[in-house]
Amino acid sequence: GAVSRSIRRAGVRLSTEGAAAVLLAIDHQASQLSPKHVSMLLYSLPRLGLRPARSLLIRLLFSQPQQLQRMSDIDVCMAMYALGAWAMKPPAAWMEAWQAEVLARAPRLNGGMLCGVLTGLSGLSHSPGAAWVTALVTAAMQALRNMPGQQLTKAYIAVADLEPRLAEQWGYDFATLMSRHLSATAGANRLPAAGAGWVAGGAAGSRSMDWADGSMPSSGFRAAPHRADVAE
Repeated sequence: GAVSRSIRRAGVRLSTEGAAAVLLAIDHQASQLSPKHVSMLLYSLPRLGLRPARSLLIRLLFSQPQQLQRMSDIDVCMAMYALGAWAMKPPAAWMEAWQAEVLARAPRLNGGMLCGVLTGLSGLSHSPGAAWVTALVTAAMQALRNMPGQQLTKAYIAVADLEPRLAEQWGYDFATLMSRHLSATAGANRLPAAGAGWVAGGAAGSRSMDWADGSMPSSGFRAAPHRADVAE
């Protein structure tokens, strides 16, 4: 990550020989890399303009047992960022495990992570299905509501690419979906006052309670538009 940033700031591009040497070194150490190292490599290589061979990519994705489960939330999302940037669809077994991991973590994703997941999938031209996308966005509603405008638009365009009908139903920049969610939340948060109950002459009054939403940080991701399947 730090090397990637330094090279990009200096405007330096690796030579063909340098790029080959970097990828060869990664290939030799792939089986020894921790899940954190793998996620950082997946994130950094596209930013350096490096594209690994399909065989190396598969080795990185499966370098450790239960690798996805051992990754942090942001690392799991960065993996999809890289695959989308390369437009490389991973093996089905990895994709299924990744979808389960992301859905389980969805309530705690921030805006940048959610945007990275959606744009990464869009870069693969692969949708896990309308039901999965709906479950993800619904579970990550807090992140969606806290996204800045430009990021929200990127996420919406990705959904429109993956599931056009959903995007139409949810409204531009998720406006309709978020409005419905706010209405539903407001209704659910209207709780009866303590000790309230039926008394002679009518029902006791009720009191509405509003629950504050915590804010989350956000970061940017982008993905490339074309897809190349990785051999399974």
